[in-house]
Amino acid sequence: SRGVGPGRAAAYGYQIAKSIGRANQSTLLALQVETAEGLANIAGIASVQEVDLIFIGPGDLSVSIDAMGPAGAERLDAAINQIIRSSQDAGRKVGIFRPSSDDVGRYAGLGVSFFILSSDAMALGAALSQSLQAALQALDGKDPDEII
Repeated sequence: SRGVGPGRAAAYGYQIAKSIGRANQSTLLALQVETAEGLANIAGIASVQEVDLIFIGPGDLSVSIDAMGPAGAERLDAAINQIIRSSQDAGRKVGIFRPSSDDVGRYAGLGVSFFILSSDAMALGAALSQSLQAALQALDGKDPDEII
């Protein structure tokens, strides 16, 4: 249910019905599935009519289903594929987090249409790593400890 407080979301109390109607029309409801319990109940979750998108959190899902690392890759892939199929069977769009764009084409081929690529921490870490490598190259082989 949606609140009708006198804030901006309800047009400050003026035209509440119109504002709520517009918000209901334009709001996307996405549910994130990242646990073994969510996986076990995906058909029921995806069948909820108000849900627009099922979003897969593969990192937490891998931990929850004990499919971490290379040894668990096949198990994680099977779980992700099950979520994708169940969501599509229910007429839901599917999204997924990917650490990079390397396999976006593969997931798009499976019908995934929403992607979150990387994260702020990953992007900042990559940028810092690039800057550090550039600085070390600029030192031209000098030991950084001698310069500091």
